[in-house]
Amino acid sequence: MQDFYRGQKVECIDDTPRQGGGGVIGDSLGPLKAGHVYTIRWHGFISGGRFASEYKVRVEEIYRKKRRWWKADIEDTPYLAARFRPIDLRKADKVDPPINVKKKELVP
Repeated sequence: MQDFYRGQKVECIDDTPRQGGGGVIGDSLGPLKAGHVYTIRWHGFISGGRFASEYKVRVEEIYRKKRRWWKADIEDTPYLAARFRPIDLRKADKVDPPINVKKKELVP
């Protein structure tokens, strides 16, 4: 299990629905897209229920409206944390050109 922290940049690595997992909390994907970068705003476990043992995250870039799940209304359903991997910004800065510099700002 990967532990995340608030404010951490992560990449979505899995946007495929679970097989046979229709209606599973954290698996209604919405606008989540593999390869996109997101920022963790919450991480942890949902108390009680069948899926309480699955580590989940919420991201700054997506807020999911209240929806009906079984007999409960779920507000801002989190995603399964296994769908994300952390981005090592130290390695990302070594890319040519660095991701935080616009190409026109580079001096030959």
